[in-house]
Amino acid sequence: MPYVPTRYAPRDDWRQKIVNGGGGNNVNSWVVDIINYWTWRSPPGAQTIDDAWRRLRMSQDHAAKAFSARPPRSNNDIGLVPPEIASRVFARSLAKSVDPATDTLLELATPIPVTMVTETPSLTPPRYTPRADWQARLEAIDPAAGTWQADLARYWGLRRAGQPEPDAWRAVAMSPANARLALVTAPVTDGNDSGLIPCIVDGPERDSVARRVLARSVSTEVDPDDIYPGLVLS
Repeated sequence: MPYVPTRYAPRDDWRQKIVNGGGGNNVNSWVVDIINYWTWRSPPGAQTIDDAWRRLRMSQDHAAKAFSARPPRSNNDIGLVPPEIASRVFARSLAKSVDPATDTLLELATPIPVTMVTETPSLTPPRYTPRADWQARLEAIDPAAGTWQADLARYWGLRRAGQPEPDAWRAVAMSPANARLALVTAPVTDGNDSGLIPCIVDGPERDSVARRVLARSVSTEVDPDDIYPGLVLS
C-alpha cells in the first residue's frame, strides 16, 4: 500500500495511570487534558465520547505531544491516550481546524505491558511510498476537472514549471475531500491511481507534498500552512 496509516499501541496500565494523575509536573499539559477527558467519561453521570471530546477542545500542540514513538515505561506517560479517542487526538495533531468526529486515521495495536525496560514503541508513524511511475502518469493523464487526480496533475505541472512546493500547493488549494481520496491505501495496479501523490525524498528537486495532503485530509478549512512532518517518506 502506498499510504500506511499510523499505528498506536496504548500502555496496558493507561486507566490506572490516568486515575493516579500521570507522572511528573503536568500543569497545563496534554496529560491534564487526558485526565479531564477520562474524568468526564467515568461514572457517575458519564458523558458520551463525543460530548467529552468536544468539551475538551484539545489544542493541536497538546495533541501532537500526546504521541511518541518511544516505548512506554513506568516512569513516563507515553501511551496514555485512551484507545477510544486515539484517532481523534491524532487527527487533531495534523491540522489547525479539524472536525471533532474525525477518527479513522489510526490503527490500534495490542496494549503494551509496561516495565522499566519496555522497548516496544507506542507509535508507528504513518508512511507514504509513491508508485514507481507516478511522474510519468501525472504528466500523461487527462483527469476530469475537480478531481483529486486533476489537483495533483496541476500541482506537478506547477512544480515542473519551477514553483516551490509551498507556492504550488497554495495555488492548487486542494479540498479536504480530495485530499482524503488522494491517500489511497489500495495496492498499486495499472487500473488505479494509488500512490499518485508526488514524492521525491532527497536532492534539489525534493518534494514532500504528501505531508501536506495528509494534514489537509482531516481539516475543515483549506490552510496552506498545515503540514504533518511525521509522515515518513520513502
